[in-house]
Amino acid sequence: MAIQVNTNVETADGFIVQPFVYLYIQIYDPNFSNCVLQYYKSEEDFLAGKAPVNVPSLTNCFNAEITSEEFWGTELALTFHNKAIALIEEVTGEGTCVVKQ
Repeated sequence: MAIQVNTNVETADGFIVQPFVYLYIQIYDPNFSNCVLQYYKSEEDFLAGKAPVNVPSLTNCFNAEITSEEFWGTELALTFHNKAIALIEEVTGEGTCVVKQ
């Protein structure tokens, strides 16, 4: 799963992209669950193993503050993605992100 941002954002290098976001999820326990976000120019760049781009206006790491119920639930990965979307959409606007499966 990943997130497609369907609006333009500017990278640190001045490129305008609609980034593809891959999440690295680190789950230690319900109270400490980090999520690192890496942004790519496109899904193709991610699949080709190209380097991520720096998008300074968007979140790149956060503690997802997973509850015990979420931790032991059946949709933990989707929960992380939805929390990441909420943070990204604080900058890009509501409804600009979709989960890609």
